[in-house]
Amino acid sequence: MGEFEVPEEVKGILAPGENVLCALKQRMIALEKPKYIIVTDKRVIYLDRKLLGRYEIIDFPYKRLKEVWFRFGKFGSKFILKREDGRMVELEWLKKDGALEVLDAIRKAIQAVAVEPISIEKHKKLIGEEWFIRKPMEVVSRAVITHQGEPEEDIAVKLRKLKALLDEGLITKEEYEEKRKELLSKL
Repeated sequence: MGEFEVPEEVKGILAPGENVLCALKQRMIALEKPKYIIVTDKRVIYLDRKLLGRYEIIDFPYKRLKEVWFRFGKFGSKFILKREDGRMVELEWLKKDGALEVLDAIRKAIQAVAVEPISIEKHKKLIGEEWFIRKPMEVVSRAVITHQGEPEEDIAVKLRKLKALLDEGLITKEEYEEKRKELLSKL
């Protein structure tokens, strides 16, 4: 299977119009059934193939993805994905170049959906790097808006408008004085 081929198990759960950006599988030779990470434009999908045709698929929609931890070193790389509900998966022994591409695609997708700026930490080690990408929890608050009619204009603004009407000759001096007294009495 090539690096960007989508496993058959995942093709069945893709939504119409959902595009696969990249896919990556474990590269450890001893594993008969490797795990996969598939990045789409809407979510990250984790596929764990097991023996006897069994498998487990866990998806991480970008709006629910809380944290991505990524480390690469001399021999390979490792991903940890964590959802807001606490569900977490680990994926080790990935190709470094492909894993960096997956990390970049996930980072861009999270930034696109996050309401608040995401937190990115990068630690350069002696051999390799560590990345932490965290999306702040989004709090939805509902407020009841009570409508009290039109908001009152400031009296100073009303007086200026009244003076402008007098200057333009649209009202007489007597009308101006009468309206002015009404406005000043509201103070």
